[in-house]
Amino acid sequence: MDDFLAWLTGLVLAFVPGHDAGPPRYLGYLEADLVEIAAEQPGRLEEVLVAEGEPVDAGHLLFVLEDEVQTATLAAAEARVKAAEASLENQMSGGREEELAVTRQALERARTDMQLAQQNFDRTAKLFEDGLVPRARRDQDEAALSAARARVAETEAQLAVAQLPARSAMIEAARAEVQVARAERERQALLLDQRRGKAKASAIVDRVNFEAGEVVGSGQPVVALYEPDRLEARFFVPEPVRATFSPGTPVIVECDGCGDGLTAVVTRIANEAQHTPPVIYSREERADLVYLVKARFPEAPDLRPGQPVSVGLLP
Repeated sequence: MDDFLAWLTGLVLAFVPGHDAGPPRYLGYLEADLVEIAAEQPGRLEEVLVAEGEPVDAGHLLFVLEDEVQTATLAAAEARVKAAEASLENQMSGGREEELAVTRQALERARTDMQLAQQNFDRTAKLFEDGLVPRARRDQDEAALSAARARVAETEAQLAVAQLPARSAMIEAARAEVQVARAERERQALLLDQRRGKAKASAIVDRVNFEAGEVVGSGQPVVALYEPDRLEARFFVPEPVRATFSPGTPVIVECDGCGDGLTAVVTRIANEAQHTPPVIYSREERADLVYLVKARFPEAPDLRPGQPVSVGLLP
């Protein structure tokens, strides 16, 4: 398109009578680089949620690829995170409450048995002093009391150990498992999100390349968006006046429906010349060379790409 307009510009500059009357104007057109939203993963399109010409805001969902596998994988990753977090909590807090309750009950029984053994021994010891029971009976009850005391001490130790957190190495290992599980969950969530195409800024849907049910490859654009902020005037100037334009130069843009006072600012000038139908690159013919100039609008006008314009320097 640039070559055609360069050729057309050359014809106008060469053959239109009076083209140099008044401030010079240079032919061009409006253009905007489209933003193409592609699928980051290959897959089948489940749904296209926009139509050509529809305005969209930043974050607007444009299309969705089939994602049953990714959804299930993310759910599994969520479950692994919960399991790892529960394991870490258990390592840090000691035994489970149900296990602790059983140990406490065993300790209560051991203490009750010790009290009973103490009472039996006290009674037997008094009877032994009175000569009513033999020494063997007293020794037997004394041994039973010692055994009951040992069971209480053992159960108290078991309860104390059960209430202790795990060793530091085991806790660190559990923390690492939580971090791994969370990282995997984030990875799976990212993979799922990559099955959805979203607009990055406010725009207008310029083109929809695929329909629901079609298979798209990774990196294939599904939707092309036109962002009004990216609209620019592209025009051609002859070689003798090229030095008049430089990045930052303000220009006036005229077209049908543009309104009065539409201005833009030059952002880029082509380094290489384009030319009208074959010319000889001599000093005498260099006026036939034209250079592409791009100018961006300070504020996005209510115009669309492709519209022809004429551009000149501000007076």
